[in-house]
Amino acid sequence: MIDDPRFVDNSARILNRDELDELLGGWFATKSSKEALEKMRAAKATVGPVYDIADVFRDRHFIEREILVSIPDDDLGEIPVANIVPRLSATPGRFSRPAPSLGLHTLEILLEAGLTRAAIDDLIRAGAVKIA
Repeated sequence: MIDDPRFVDNSARILNRDELDELLGGWFATKSSKEALEKMRAAKATVGPVYDIADVFRDRHFIEREILVSIPDDDLGEIPVANIVPRLSATPGRFSRPAPSLGLHTLEILLEAGLTRAAIDDLIRAGAVKIA
């Protein structure tokens, strides 16, 4: 493909993207993720895997870098969340409290937005909002 004028540079690849997508899709369909990565790396292509969330939890790099951490949740126990970024040595971030429960601040926000208590009660009855 590298010598094919339809794919010789990015402009040509864009013009011929449907053909390129079909060719690449066909090639990838015959390979496992591991095999495709090995072949592309052997060809000195800059590549990396496409992960789903389960892959993220298993990846040694993500684990060792603590990309995901567990925090307490009142309803679910421990839950995984993305860690604080950036993590600075002099001023490290931290999780100080869990996220508010659904509806915890609804009333005060709607009142502050100018809704009357009667209008808010109508929204609650209609199931449009929840008050914790």
